[in-house]
Amino acid sequence: MDKVKATITLCGLDFRKWISSSRIKIILLLIVLMIYNYLQGVRSFTNAVHVSVTPWSLPFLMTTFNSLIIVMLGFVFLYCDAPFLDEQQPYLILRVGREIFSAAQILYVFVSSLTYTIFIFIMTVFCSLPRVEFSLKWGKIFKTLAVTDASSQYNVLLNIPESLMVHESPLTAIAKELLLLWLVGCFLGFLIFALNMHFPRAVGVGCASLLVFLDMFADFYRQTHGYSGNLIYFFSPVSWANLTVLKSDPAEVLPTFAYTCSVLILLVAILIFFIFIMFRRKTIEVLPQI
Repeated sequence: MDKVKATITLCGLDFRKWISSSRIKIILLLIVLMIYNYLQGVRSFTNAVHVSVTPWSLPFLMTTFNSLIIVMLGFVFLYCDAPFLDEQQPYLILRVGREIFSAAQILYVFVSSLTYTIFIFIMTVFCSLPRVEFSLKWGKIFKTLAVTDASSQYNVLLNIPESLMVHESPLTAIAKELLLLWLVGCFLGFLIFALNMHFPRAVGVGCASLLVFLDMFADFYRQTHGYSGNLIYFFSPVSWANLTVLKSDPAEVLPTFAYTCSVLILLVAILIFFIFIMFRRKTIEVLPQI
């Protein structure tokens, strides 16, 4: 029980750094500005037709190419200084031991990824105000924007595929999106963590950034290679936060939701295992905070 309490306490200390961290403030500010900008057209359309929009824009935001990249780079920026060692940490390690300290660091990645994910969802709702109504359906606004040219008339930047609304209910889509966004964030965080333990920080950040931009290549490859181009999505974890690249029809050659979750959980588990091993053996080196 004392070990659990110590782990949670140390995790909380990492969260307290958010208050004074300019890096965290920049990340959150950029996310707010991005979401506000991407929902500007939707707000204009709702004001013009005097119809409220439902709070389910998150899946559409993640199917929009540039916004997905920005959100994922936010994860990279969030974890770029893993394993989060400052001048005080060596003393904490001496007091609680490497095992508890590494567990607290791992817990921090899980919880911070969840916090970032929930923050994005809340901002999609907040930036849709003032015309927002709760409904268990997608609502007239999204359906109209998906099947008419209203998107171009009102400069709606969101990609709103009708196929997503046909195959998924809003609550199911939101639940899947939140889970995948969280898991992808954890994967990127632990990847940077593990690589930074063994190499200079630039290596961890660089590898994670390459995976983020692999989504750009996957999109291009899919467009140029047609049906067979879908195969690349089996190897692009960042792309899995886009629900439109998941299999919704038996004839499609695309990863399933179960496949993406299973692979992400497996990758996270492997990375955590290596982090624990390296933390036991590695000499603690304090680096400047980013």
